[in-house]
This record gives sequence, structure tokens and C-alpha cells, in this order.
Amino acid sequence: TSRSCASAAADGADDSLELFNRILAWATQYAGVEVRMNADQGDQAAAGAFFGARGIGLCRTEHMFFAKDKLPTVREFMLSRDAAERDAAIARLLPLQRADFKGLLGAIAPGCTVTVRLLDPPCHEFV
Repeated sequence: TSRSCASAAADGADDSLELFNRILAWATQYAGVEVRMNADQGDQAAAGAFFGARGIGLCRTEHMFFAKDKLPTVREFMLSRDAAERDAAIARLLPLQRADFKGLLGAIAPGCTVTVRLLDPPCHEFV
């Protein structure tokens, strides 16, 4: 049976993962640079942190909205005919994005650098 890296690390049974982590520790010690991940969701940030990333190099906020439950509201926002329609769509998106950021930032260690690109939606990907 196959196991995830997280489950293998949890019980300490995977020698190759232990060796991988040792090599990463050496690289960190001698390289003088830090590796950051690109992450747009909490599970991505958790995976990067698990493998030693020292923060998020780029969080593309527009990627938070590709989920099927969010996409219709994003389209309403982008295609709104007036300020009232736009504001209504934004009001529905705000709690969703707050939850995404809570998951994202909660998955990395305190003090790690996080670079966030504010909403820059490529229209062709949403409409």
C-alpha cells in the first residue's frame, strides 16, 4: 500500500524521507538562502512547510477563487453592471477569502515571510 509523506514521517518508518530531510537540513545550513513556496491554499502551504519551505514566495489571491463554489460569485463580481452588484458580490466573497487566508497563514510557522499578490484576475480564466 502507498502512504503519504506525512503519514510516513509521523511514524518515523520511512528511511528515505529521513534521509531527504537530513539532506534538506544540510542544504539549509550551508546554502545561506531560504526556500519559499508558492501556495494559494492551506493544504499547499502545509505541504511546503512540511518539506522545509521558510515562507510563501507568492500567494496568488485570484487562484483562491477557482473552486466551483466560488467561481460563480467571482464571475458576478467581474461582470457586474454597477457598484451595487459589484459590492454585493464582494460581500459574498469576503468571508470565503478570509477563511482561505486563515488556512493559508495557519499552515506556516509564525514569522515566516508571505508575499501576497492582490487580486489580479486574468479575465479569460474566469469568464
